[in-house]
Amino acid sequence: MKKLILILLLLLSIKSFSQDADTSDYFRIGLYSGSYISSHSGLVEKNKYFNSVALEAEYMQLKNLSFYVRGIYEITEIYNYGNYYFYLNNPPKYRLVTSFGAKYYLKEKNIRPYLQLGLNQETNYIGSYTYYNFDDLGEKHYYLYEENWNYYYSLNFGVGLNVKLYKKLSADIHYDLYRVFQGEYSTFYGFSILAGLKYNILY
Repeated sequence: MKKLILILLLLLSIKSFSQDADTSDYFRIGLYSGSYISSHSGLVEKNKYFNSVALEAEYMQLKNLSFYVRGIYEITEIYNYGNYYFYLNNPPKYRLVTSFGAKYYLKEKNIRPYLQLGLNQETNYIGSYTYYNFDDLGEKHYYLYEENWNYYYSLNFGVGLNVKLYKKLSADIHYDLYRVFQGEYSTFYGFSILAGLKYNILY
């Protein structure tokens, strides 16, 4: 935990005092699609391949260093333990992951691999619903699930590749691992792989 935080602080400070740093700041907006997989109970992915959309705003401060804010929305369904439960209504539900972090680009050319590290909050929401199951005697039992919110906090670290297509447009893909650091949780619980387009906005 302490080591990961130190790595984040290191990324935030790399080249901050470099004499030849490029100070022409600008923003980049990215739209992504792909997969976010989480092992937290209650919700599961609709599928394992294309289940998420994401929006990212990136602030390029130096030639090789940037800061980003990202939101991932995942399409989910309620986890059915062994298909024993039958639902009478389909409640509203979603999983939203918000992130803040830093990226360090390893090259300054048109093809730019990078490292990234960030802090995340995963929000799981399930609205109220009614369901039933059958006991060993075949009798039906009804249950009410009340509205529920769950929050998980984690660190993500990963790698990515940005490829310049035109003057202000580039293709971007990145892969991240997520590690929870709260309460009784302290383990890797998920990953994401997202690909999309980014557009440069001059500051």
